[in-house]
This record gives sequence, C-alpha cells and structure tokens, in this order.
Amino acid sequence: MNLSSKTGKIGSSLSPGRILVMVIALTAFFKLVLLYDFNSLPLLGDEYKYWQNSPAAFNDYFSRLNYQGPVYFIFLAINRIIWQDRALLMIRTEQILLHSLEIYLIYLLACQYFSKKQALVSGIIAAVYPELVSYSYLIFSEIIFLAFLLPAALLYFLALKKPGRQAFPYLIICGILNGLASLTRSINLLFLPLIILHLLVFKKDHLKMKIFSSLIFILAMLAPVSVQTIKNYRVAHCLVLIDTCTGQNFYKSHNVESSPRYDFNEYERPVNYSRPRCRAGNICQRTRCEIKNALEFISSNPGLTLRRSGVKIIELYVPNLFIYKNILPKMLHPRNYIYAPDENYGEKLGKYRGSWFRVIGSVSYLLLMLLALLGLFASKGWEFRSFTILLILYYTAVCAFFFVVSRYRIPFMPFLIIYAGFFLGMTRDQFRNLERWKLLAAIAVWVLLLVLTFPRLLLILQ
Repeated sequence: MNLSSKTGKIGSSLSPGRILVMVIALTAFFKLVLLYDFNSLPLLGDEYKYWQNSPAAFNDYFSRLNYQGPVYFIFLAINRIIWQDRALLMIRTEQILLHSLEIYLIYLLACQYFSKKQALVSGIIAAVYPELVSYSYLIFSEIIFLAFLLPAALLYFLALKKPGRQAFPYLIICGILNGLASLTRSINLLFLPLIILHLLVFKKDHLKMKIFSSLIFILAMLAPVSVQTIKNYRVAHCLVLIDTCTGQNFYKSHNVESSPRYDFNEYERPVNYSRPRCRAGNICQRTRCEIKNALEFISSNPGLTLRRSGVKIIELYVPNLFIYKNILPKMLHPRNYIYAPDENYGEKLGKYRGSWFRVIGSVSYLLLMLLALLGLFASKGWEFRSFTILLILYYTAVCAFFFVVSRYRIPFMPFLIIYAGFFLGMTRDQFRNLERWKLLAAIAVWVLLLVLTFPRLLLILQ
C-alpha cells in the first residue's frame, strides 16, 4: 500500500462528525482553562437571586409557589448540596460540558436540512461563538434551557419526516423535553400554538393523522408542566400554570415612565411608577388585576406603548455580551445584590476589561447576524426556515410586549448559527444560482440592524 492510499484512508475516516468532536474537545479544554479566571465572576442581580433562592426552591418545593420556572433553581440547589463550597466551580464546569453537547446537537439539527459540511461549519461556529460560550460561566438558565430545547427541536424535525404512527415516539419525547424547557423558562409554553401550526402545515400525513399527532404532542408537553400546576393549585388553591411572575411582568412592562433597559443601567436611576401595585387577594386575583391595569394602560397610551416596543426590539438585538456587566468595573447593582465568591476577582478579571474583549464580542455578533441573514435569504425550502422565523418573531414579540434583556435572544441564536454555517459552506454552484436580490435584501436588513443599534454599540465599546 502506497503513501497516497494511506493518506486517502486517513482523510476518509475524518468524517465531519469526527472533526467536530475534536473541535468540541479542544474548545472545551480551552473553556475549562478559562475557569481559572471566570470562576471569580461575581453574581449580579438575577444571578444573585438565582443563587440565594435556589435552596428554598428545592427544599420547600411542595409547600411554596415559584416566582420563576423551578428547574434551574433545582439544578443549582442539588449542586450546592453535593459540592458545598465548590458548587459554583462545578456548576460552571457542568454548563461547559452541557454546552459542548449542545454544539453537537446543533450539528445534528443542521444535518437534517443541509449538507454535513455546512453542518460542520455551524458546529464550529457554535463552539467558538463568544455570546453562546459566555453563558457557560454565568448563573443563568440559558444553557440548561438549550439542553432541553435543542434535542426537542431535533426530535421534532425527525418526527415531521416519519409517516403515521412512526412519528409518535419522537413527538412524545419531544413534547416532554419542551415541557421541561417550559419549566426552565416558562415563556416557552406559549410557543406551543405556533409549534402545532407548524406541525399541521408541514407534517407529511393526512389531516386526521396530523390532528392526532398534534394531540399527542400537546399531552406530552403538558405532562411535566401538570406536575408543577397541580403543586401550585394545592398551595395557592387557584390555577397557576408554572410561575407567579406574570403579574410582575405586566406591572413593570406597562407602568414605568421610561422603557426599562436592563443590560447596564437597571439600577442606575430610580424607576418611576405611574400607578400602584395590585395587592389585594391571592396570587391569581393579583395577577388578573395587574393584567387588567396593564391593558388599560396600553389602551390609554397607545403611542407610548408603540414607541417603547420599538425601543425594546432594538434592545433585544444590540451587539452585547451579557458577561460584560460582571467584568466591567462599573458596578451598577446595590451591594446586597452582589455575591463575590473571590474577594480578589478584580485582579483576575482585569485583563478582560480592555476594549479588545468588547470588540471581539460585538464584532462576532454583528458578523454572525450578517452571515445568518445571508443564509436565511439564500436557503430554499420552508420547513426549517419557517420554524426559525416563527421562533424569532415569537421571542421578538414577547420582548416588545414585556421588558427585554439582550440575553432573551439566546433561544433562537442556535438556529441563526445553523444558517450562518449553511451560508459559509455553500458550494460554488449554490452561489452561482443565488439570486442577487436575496443577497442585497439580507445586507439591507443587516445595515438597518447596525444603524439602529449603533448608538448602543458605541456605549458598549467606550
């Protein structure tokens, strides 16, 4: 056997999946090395609340209501029980490993509709994209949420291709995972009607089987949610599906005199409220009262509501790494909302306070959005593209109606990463056949994004 044949065999053994596994292993090692610095990150704001409230959410689960979905609190609490003083280190390590698994799930998801080469490019982007990587080190629910959402999406698209009853096992597991994702971030539950609409349009079956498949999916998704709902009913004696933050969200979102911006200046100035909070009755009565008052506020101030919605949509798409606020020296949070596991965290994080770190984060986001838009416009077939667009529009609408933080875009970022990989992996023939107006339209949307977010970008880079 000559050298060329040996080289050919080695090359053929390195399939895209194996190459990605090597990339995942290499980048996971690098992320674990970064833990030497990033395990010193202070917990700010909501991170602090997650950390402080997790023991009670676990120990008193059956005797109290939950303000937010309980899964991430339970995850934190179990780690605190097992690892004690090393809990933060282990949580971040586990999130890095889960993120590594999610990279491969993104690759498998991309393989359903694009070539393995394009899927490999998507996986590599997911492995190194700073915004996605940064959530491994933050005490937020994004990594755990994606650990449920991505396999659910993979199983869903596999189910669409299965005829009749063959799709049922995929739909059942997909539904259960979506239910667990909803128990992590409850807003996922309200995406259910759009999933059913998508299933009815794209499932390759007759109408009766489509309806039956939809019912199976709904029951499977509601199964884990029902455990939380039954517990809440026993505690509150009224219907609370997952959490109790709905009324608070309505109160904050349609009340303050100026649109809240939570990424950097949440505590920079006092928030002025234009109406009193509903306090009478049980949690369900207070929630209904807040919804009623919020709708009255919207109907009385339609112009103000529309202006705020526009600002909040822009805020959702600003080129921002949420980890900035933990690294930058400007401490906007009151001292009682800071937990610093290492008193010398300033020394370890000092080197990340340079503009280079913010430039890398911002440029990588803008570049990803450009490539994703090009991929969305260039791709053919609506099965995967329509699901991606529905997901983006849903989360954009939710943030336009309620208050927004840029990290709320993370649920649809893996799908944009897939389209960025598709565009970068396009063949010459695909480029030749690409209509020029689609490229120009994608670039025009990206330029609009850049113009709208440019003032915010300058603030981040200062």
